[in-house]
Amino acid sequence: SKTGALFATWAQGGREILVLRPDFGILSVPVEIGADLRLGAPQLLYLMPSNFTGWSPTHDGQRFLVEIPVEKTAPGISVAVNWLAGKGK
Repeated sequence: SKTGALFATWAQGGREILVLRPDFGILSVPVEIGADLRLGAPQLLYLMPSNFTGWSPTHDGQRFLVEIPVEKTAPGISVAVNWLAGKGK
């Protein structure tokens, strides 16, 4: 890759390589296997969110499963005021 790569994997069927770039873009690179190995022009498929923690193409190669962490938030606090007021009625 001219722009660098963090990870690469064969796509299902062996006709393309999926490349994860340092800017979190996923490229598809067509591959022709014959007497010589021929690599086609890379095509940007998807730009991953910067907080993703993992990815995997589906078996049909049409979609990606992307792991993104759940946003961490502090639990809310509920306060009941004057909750005994209606007890004596």
